[in-house]
Amino acid sequence: MSIPLVSIVTPCYNVGRVVQRFLDSILNQTYSNIELIIVDDGSTDDTKEIIFLYEKLLLEKGIDLIYVYQENTGVAGAVNAGLQKVSGNYICWPDADDYLQTDSLAKRVEILEKNKKCGVVTSDAFIRSIHDLEGCLRLAGAKHKGKFKPNQFDDLLSGSSMVLSGTHMARASFFFETQPDQLLFPCRRGQNWQMLLPLYYKYERYYLDEPLYNYIIYDTSMSQGDDSEEKQLYRCDEHEEIIIETLNSMNIEPDIRAKYINETRIRYVRKRLTIAFYNHNKVLVKELYKILSKENKSRRKELMYLLAIRNKYIYKIFRVIFSTIRDKIIKR
Repeated sequence: MSIPLVSIVTPCYNVGRVVQRFLDSILNQTYSNIELIIVDDGSTDDTKEIIFLYEKLLLEKGIDLIYVYQENTGVAGAVNAGLQKVSGNYICWPDADDYLQTDSLAKRVEILEKNKKCGVVTSDAFIRSIHDLEGCLRLAGAKHKGKFKPNQFDDLLSGSSMVLSGTHMARASFFFETQPDQLLFPCRRGQNWQMLLPLYYKYERYYLDEPLYNYIIYDTSMSQGDDSEEKQLYRCDEHEEIIIETLNSMNIEPDIRAKYINETRIRYVRKRLTIAFYNHNKVLVKELYKILSKENKSRRKELMYLLAIRNKYIYKIFRVIFSTIRDKIIKR
């Protein structure tokens, strides 16, 4: 019986300082039937040179290296280019600035080989700081209460499912069935929704309750960057657009699609209202609350935001309370 081929599709951009750790983790895998597809999304540093230093080592391990260079298009565009090269039975798409545990591929292949109806297996992950790679800030799965549910579509749509790129392994035949064009909506981020939503809509997800991936938080990580109101609202716009474009590309009954799109739209109105509240944007809070109220979608929380922002003393008290609650949720 042949050993399944795993296609690793990894987008990268100016990762010369950290890509060695990722490549070492591929070399050290206990599973070796791998094709490593690295899409260099217009790097201007020594990323390419470092990758090719590993070419011989990878070949000696029986790992095929496929290197693709393209002008910078963003993560989704780079993943698109990599998908065109996939010939494996299973697909992973880890980031080049993170790394895998040594048995990461072997354990996930084993799960998919035993569970033929599953489209995806998702593992837990260590969240580590670049300043302390031996330590663990937390486990990624700790805050996901519904992680063992096989049906993850609604959870992913609502933002409560695991989304870290390197935690997933998809069955290639199911993936290309649900993504017949093998093309993602071009964007700077958000590839995980596009990769997973079509799969989750039709197939079950197996959750492997073991950290097999290492997600590194850098000082310059996208999530640690500019947190201005403008940037936060821009990310909301971007995420909403990606999800709606993905829903529109899927084979879903029109009335069901319309329901999901409306739910997404309302959810992002609420996100923007929260951002506006924390930035004391009275005009935007009122405007967004009016939208929710008109559609009978306002909740007690949004009403409290509206009432609090009208009075600076009440606002200060409520902001402290809400910030404390939010911090506790984040630290779980």
